[in-house]
Amino acid sequence: MWALKIEIEPAATRKAQSLAALDKVDNNSDLFIALAKIFWTERKAEKVKKWLKNAIAINKDNGDAWIHLIRYEMEFGSQESIEETIK
Repeated sequence: MWALKIEIEPAATRKAQSLAALDKVDNNSDLFIALAKIFWTERKAEKVKKWLKNAIAINKDNGDAWIHLIRYEMEFGSQESIEETIK
């Protein structure tokens, strides 16, 4: 629910909602994906990768996290990093 709430929040209040969500929910991969999406819109590539990798570390079976990481690598990474992520 927090991840969805952050995504539909107006841009001006997203960061505040993100901090509130991190205080309320600890180690939730869906929340981390939502945070990565925020950083993606802000073009903060390294933070995107960090949050997506954290989401995967929490839940290796979260397909959304994997597909977003592959998409990230396709946009910002090298062919080698894409292949490594897919493996």
